[in-house]
This record gives sequence, C-alpha cells and structure tokens, in this order.
Amino acid sequence: MRTARTNDKAKKYPPLTDKELEKLSPEELRAELRYLRAENAYLKKLKALVQSEKNGKKP
Repeated sequence: MRTARTNDKAKKYPPLTDKELEKLSPEELRAELRYLRAENAYLKKLKALVQSEKNGKKP
C-alpha cells in the first residue's frame, strides 16, 4: 500500500505492477482505489483552474 503523501513539488511514484497488485489485500486495493480517485478528482479541478486562468476568468 502506498504511504501518505506530502506536498513535495512534483513528487511522483511509479505505478504498481501487476505482480505488486496481486500481493495486496482487498482492503489495500480499496485504499489504493480511494487514493487514485481522489488524485484524479484533484487533477481535474487543477486542470479546470489552470484553464480558467488561461482564459482570464476567475474560478
């Protein structure tokens, strides 16, 4: 399972391999899924913010 992340600039973690995923328990897989969903939502909001700033609009 991945550990909690800090706000380190552009800190990236490599994706888990299939073999690594097979070793995870169902609870660890659910935690990974929750993390990835939260990350995806954050990135969508960030993209929208950047796009609105590019267009000269306030969020």
